Amino acid sequence: GTTVTQTVPYGESATLNANSFTRTGYTFTGWNTKADGSGTAYGDGASISPSSNITLYAQWQPNTYSLSFDSNGGSGSMASQIVTEGQATTLKTNTFTKTGHTFTAWNTKADGTGTAYNDGADVTLHGNTTLYAQWTINTYSFSFDANGGSGSMSGGSAAYGENIQLPGNAFTRPKYTFTGWNTKANGSG
Repeated sequence: GTTVTQTVPYGESATLNANSFTRTGYTFTGWNTKADGSGTAYGDGASISPSSNITLYAQWQPNTYSLSFDSNGGSGSMASQIVTEGQATTLKTNTFTKTGHTFTAWNTKADGTGTAYNDGADVTLHGNTTLYAQWTINTYSFSFDANGGSGSMSGGSAAYGENIQLPGNAFTRPKYTFTGWNTKANGSG
């Protein structure tokens, strides 16, 4: 933006014009006689009595934003992070859980079609942002044990929560009748 130069007669004071400059991602904090802020500071609209020509430099502070985490169907909680405009920030490590699923990454959209970030990645943000946990369903393998019988049967795998049809028993055991399957050899599973 631009600002109009002010003229102040020697020995008199004047009120500084209100700041009309803008800087994306930053908040105006005042004026200073040095660009790096190490000179004399003045607030917006301050009274000034210069004894020579001076240039006042706008002083800027980077905006801070909230980085929130959404479990996206999982459980648990994670506190938000405060991030500074334009500065890389390391993401917190995921603490959400989801039964039967494995955390894979963060994404700016719940359905995973946004920008993806790995756990602990460095991110640079330019506004309040919510990251959504991304999950993949676990796959489990199963096998069959003759448990004292003989023969062989192939196992398989299934996704968490998936209903599958078990194959018919192919094992044999003389003088025994097959009664079913169990997750423990002694039938207590």
